[in-house]
Amino acid sequence: MVKFSIFKNIDEKWYKRNTQPAKLLQLLSKKNEADPIPMDLYELISTWAVKEGNVMLHTWTLLQWNLMARSVNVEPLGLHNLKVFRNSLQFLYDQNKSDQEGAKTTVKHVYANPLNPFICPLLSLGIYVSLNASKFRDSEFLFKANADAKKKAATNNYCSQLKELLNRKREIVVGFICVAHANTHGWRKGSAIHATSGTTAPPPIPSVARRGEWFGKVLDVYWHCAEPGDHYLGRVVSGLDPLSKDV
Repeated sequence: MVKFSIFKNIDEKWYKRNTQPAKLLQLLSKKNEADPIPMDLYELISTWAVKEGNVMLHTWTLLQWNLMARSVNVEPLGLHNLKVFRNSLQFLYDQNKSDQEGAKTTVKHVYANPLNPFICPLLSLGIYVSLNASKFRDSEFLFKANADAKKKAATNNYCSQLKELLNRKREIVVGFICVAHANTHGWRKGSAIHATSGTTAPPPIPSVARRGEWFGKVLDVYWHCAEPGDHYLGRVVSGLDPLSKDV
């Protein structure tokens, strides 16, 4: 047992030492690893979706970015999850990954961006709902066909369309991220990075953690989030300049 333990330590040290250069060259990658999608690429993808007339892809993308959401949180959204509040839309999940009962889900404020229509979530959502008005006669869900729809069917459809778009634009996308690491989890990472370090006046970290559902049991006890922090965060991730006095 002693010999085995010694050789195991040697093997681990050798592996870490010899695979580090490969990791830096992206020759090795974790399964399903996602690169954070930066703001510039987010704007490009949103613009491509509009120009191709893919309203569903556009609306889903903008909601996932602004909510810092998992795809599985976007899929079940219905009209009952939305509420108009002053100059924003409030989103409240029925449940999340760590709260299946929905007892502690929190409101997320989403704002319009009047300066850039390609990344304006409220404009996109309005167009999507208008074009699919007949759908809402029988169902209130934004992306699911109905309450009995197969789980993750809408998510898989969105992921397939996003992947197809990125592959067609591969020559441009590689300037931002590794295409092999392009998946929807990159929206959460990219949005969080933009909010926390894309400006010299970032929103409160607790507000970012709350929106992305990254709180743990300890932080839930000690860090309670006030609404102004989420309002400010909502404006930042919508693409508005937090340093501008005009917006």
